[in-house]
Amino acid sequence: MNPPADTDTDTDTEPGRAAPAWSAGVTFTGDDPAVALVADATAPNDQHRGSAQVEALLTRGIQLGSTGVSIADARGVDMPLIYVNEAFQETTGYLSSEVLGRNCHFLQGPDTEVADTQALGEAPVAGEDHVSVLRNYRKDATSWWNELRVSAVRDDTGTVTHYFGFHNDVTVTGARPSAWWPTSRLTTR
Repeated sequence: MNPPADTDTDTDTEPGRAAPAWSAGVTFTGDDPAVALVADATAPNDQHRGSAQVEALLTRGIQLGSTGVSIADARGVDMPLIYVNEAFQETTGYLSSEVLGRNCHFLQGPDTEVADTQALGEAPVAGEDHVSVLRNYRKDATSWWNELRVSAVRDDTGTVTHYFGFHNDVTVTGARPSAWWPTSRLTTR
């Protein structure tokens, strides 16, 4: 895979040649919920450029990583989930077949703070990334503290098409983790 035409170049490289760097992007194909991970990897010796091995590594890393990953379709009604990895399933107790097509609201319960969920709901509307710690509930109704990082994915026109959610179980005790983590904040990249 060749670097995009608008790739920034470095003065230490040949004209038109991408500066040595590693980067990864996410491409969604049409309206199909299938996710295609694409690596645009450029190394100084070009041995990994566009490598199928890097694509496979990215896919496997997301599938098998220890952080729960969810992908929601921002274009769909109520932003339905189109993908969850194994760590998400293990953490929540829900199988992918039980959650795909649903909004992540099913993780909320009676002790989930309304202010936290409102702040989380504002981020997608603004197209911004968001970090929060929410009390969520597993399928078996036990509560857990979810450090949730939500990142917007934009298409070539700048329109937000999907949201990636990164879910970390930060449960230490039954107490609210407010002493060590602000409950909600917007982030910028």
